[in-house]
Amino acid sequence: MKDQKLAANILNNIKSDKEQTLVVTNQFSKLIVEAPAGFGKTYSMINMIKYWFATDQIKNYQRVLCLSFSVSAANRMKESIENSVNNSDSSAMLIHYVHATNFHGLCRSILSKYGSLVGLNVPVNDYKNIDLSKTDILPPIEKDFVKNFDDKIKDATISDEGLMKGIEKYNSIARKYLLPNMLLPFNNLITLVLELLEDHPQIKKFYKYYYSAICIDEFQDTNILGLSLINHLSTDKTRIIAFGDNMQQIYHFLGAIPSLIDKELELGFEYIRLKTNYRFSNNLDMRTIDTNLRSYEEDFEKANRLPIAHIKAIHESNVFKEATRLNEYINRYPDDKIAILVSQNSRTTRELLNSVKNNQPKIFNGLFKEDDDYVILFHNRASEFYQTRFSERTIHTQDIRSFITDFSKLIRKNEYKSSLLKLLYVFLQKTVKNFSPENRNEVILTTLASISLKQSINNIDSHVVISTIHGSKGLEWDRVILANFEQNEFPNYYGVKGIGNFDSSNKLQPNGVNDDEIRKLVNQFYVAFSRAKKEFLISYSDQHWELSSLVNSQISCIATLPFLTFQDKWS
Repeated sequence: MKDQKLAANILNNIKSDKEQTLVVTNQFSKLIVEAPAGFGKTYSMINMIKYWFATDQIKNYQRVLCLSFSVSAANRMKESIENSVNNSDSSAMLIHYVHATNFHGLCRSILSKYGSLVGLNVPVNDYKNIDLSKTDILPPIEKDFVKNFDDKIKDATISDEGLMKGIEKYNSIARKYLLPNMLLPFNNLITLVLELLEDHPQIKKFYKYYYSAICIDEFQDTNILGLSLINHLSTDKTRIIAFGDNMQQIYHFLGAIPSLIDKELELGFEYIRLKTNYRFSNNLDMRTIDTNLRSYEEDFEKANRLPIAHIKAIHESNVFKEATRLNEYINRYPDDKIAILVSQNSRTTRELLNSVKNNQPKIFNGLFKEDDDYVILFHNRASEFYQTRFSERTIHTQDIRSFITDFSKLIRKNEYKSSLLKLLYVFLQKTVKNFSPENRNEVILTTLASISLKQSINNIDSHVVISTIHGSKGLEWDRVILANFEQNEFPNYYGVKGIGNFDSSNKLQPNGVNDDEIRKLVNQFYVAFSRAKKEFLISYSDQHWELSSLVNSQISCIATLPFLTFQDKWS
């Protein structure tokens, strides 16, 4: 349905940004948009889709599929879509004609309709996720096959042909040993859908033509399963617009395909790069750090030609004095949200956290990992309890407190129980507030099934949050401190070994052999830095723990990059 007024308003609102205008008005069938943090990615994506409807590029019998690697990114897309709705018919159509979800959420949706064709005998949401490496439910031969198959996906070493060859046996093992026990691992969600689409051409044809366009967020994090799913759901005529950023690819350990954006460009995708940094538009220091890191990641040879960027530092002789300085810094900004990010939950991290907590009663401990047994159990139990309580209606604001109170009685004590309950509470509050009743159940159940409550940390009413860098991706705070900025902490022991030998100055040495490992480390540093809206600083000490021993330490090798200086002063 054409809406010339809406189309004109969209173009008028973005006319000062040439690249956003190119994205919104593009006519490409296949396009990759490079979108760094703070450059207006979601704004561009939503306006592009609205422009499609306003200019009648999407017909009333067609749908747009918005996919992402993480459930948090999918929820942000849904939230942006609902917030964009106004009195315009074209804008209101976004809710009904755009399906925003993550890869696993999409597969749950498909299996909810056709699951019986691949062996699901009960609703898909009744099955629980499981880490097969921690159970003996599979016989040894089958367990070895599944582990090998999963490892190849995780390492991104399996080909398209190898994937489709292995799926039949992989799924048959799930049907024989897992599904009867009400278990459904994440990878099986996608492999079962791939089998369904392969074995039922009419279903595959329906989805191929049902979605006339597919938008992908966080494209750089896509693994072989996600990419295969996209290929199964699209035709040569399907518009595919992928938004991503090579520098934010830090999920290699989950199978993110290395250099995926570059590989797709080689296959004929068009390319637009957003160029205006809105997050740091009034902060020259932060903008310089951002530009330098991105330039260096693109070409190591630029290192000595880049302007110097200054980063504030807290440097002390030991962890306890470092914690005292951190508290002094934190107390200077009582009205700002502050994050302390670390590379790993090491003993050094725990000692630092305990020392900071002594002076910060409202600190939130977000150091738990999504694959911790207790964290998985918490999410599974929350999903079960939610479905029991709200099987016939959706949740409303007045239901949340009693739901949390009753649910907390069902969960055993753990060091992270309080943190998880707080996350569940604020997540439900935000979902009820920001999503229409018809979308709430999908948002809640998909988030719980994906073990993704951690992505609600930004909604916690805490002055200070401590989290791992990986757990912070997609979030942002006013001020970010990258703590434990020492060799063997950042990078950790295995990261140091991966990068290779260092000279006496601990200097990073690109040489072609270890360049990919250096880029991974720089990307991790960039993700930590780009979580900050106002200020980023690092902290480190001259001693830390390795195993049970307190040893001398030195600053991270990142500090040897010639375009960065770390100054032990702050105001």
